[in-house]
Amino acid sequence: MRIVFDYQIFSLQKYGGISRYFFELSSNINNNHRNIDIQVVSPFYINNYLNKNFVSIKGVKVPGGVRIGKILFLINRLISKKVISDLKPDILHQTYHFDYSDLNKFKGKRVLTIHDMIHEIYPNYFANSRRYIEAKKNAVRMADHIICVSKSTRDDLIKILGVKYEKITVIPHGFFTDVSIKKKRNLHLKKPFILYVGSRASYKNFQNLLLVFASDKNLNKNYNLVAFGGGPFSKLENTLIKELGLSQENVIYRQGDDYYLKELYRNAEIFVYPSFYEGFGLPPLEAMSCGCPVACSLSSSIPEVVGNAASFFDPNSLSSIKSTIISIINDKKKKNQLINKGFDQVKNFGWDKCTNRTLATYRKLI
Repeated sequence: MRIVFDYQIFSLQKYGGISRYFFELSSNINNNHRNIDIQVVSPFYINNYLNKNFVSIKGVKVPGGVRIGKILFLINRLISKKVISDLKPDILHQTYHFDYSDLNKFKGKRVLTIHDMIHEIYPNYFANSRRYIEAKKNAVRMADHIICVSKSTRDDLIKILGVKYEKITVIPHGFFTDVSIKKKRNLHLKKPFILYVGSRASYKNFQNLLLVFASDKNLNKNYNLVAFGGGPFSKLENTLIKELGLSQENVIYRQGDDYYLKELYRNAEIFVYPSFYEGFGLPPLEAMSCGCPVACSLSSSIPEVVGNAASFFDPNSLSSIKSTIISIINDKKKKNQLINKGFDQVKNFGWDKCTNRTLATYRKLI
């Protein structure tokens, strides 16, 4: 069996959950299934996960911090079409939603992974929603089979685009539970801290977490709120922080590598995930694997992923968010129970499981 992953996500993301998903799949197949020919066709890519020691790549990495613009993206598409046609793969697994309806004489099967339906559910949050939604709709129509990363995403896909149930297989993301740290980092934090990780885009609901933190003097006096990743605070965020009577001394932005993030997880009092919507959501599992108790939204796929190993709140209710956070911080027994349940929960997810189920899906198609 010959499988091709295309260039799309590797041209768009240096880091990120979707590109990590495809890298892990391709490297697992390449390393553990020698009878399968797996190729990443990405003539020009910026992704930092791709490594030719683990993945067979037809392409070169764009040096430095150069972004792939429209012209290079178009060149990628044109070259990829020729390479894919020549390779004649049994499976073309698209890494994003731009379709290949004009792929010359392709006789293999097309697989598409849908990670979420956020643009369709919250179109006002994105400037390019209409174009993105139309591209995804076309890619879904062209696909022979669709993988969804959660039952919640599958149900949204069926409801919104009318995809037939039998055309979809639910395969959760994999997850590494290795939490070894190469070198202990000094976090330079003077107080215990509440941790938030990732993008702070509107649907991620970071603003409500800020409002909760500002509203309770015990929280903002005795704890820091640390936001890791997602880019430095914007001008609007800094203005809101100031208006709420907070400052960069107690609302702190940090960035760094995976090992620095693991130190934050290990040392945080609590990890809070207030998102209104997630197609899957890896950060709660990352926190659990590091022994950090989790408080998260009772919404979309999040309960499906974290099981009974987290405390839930209504993301629209400031009082619900606050009471859930405080109940964990002030109750050592509850905190330890969540930590132990978290260690058990992450055992349900593994890249080997994800890879094997994905390969089984491929085999059913050919």
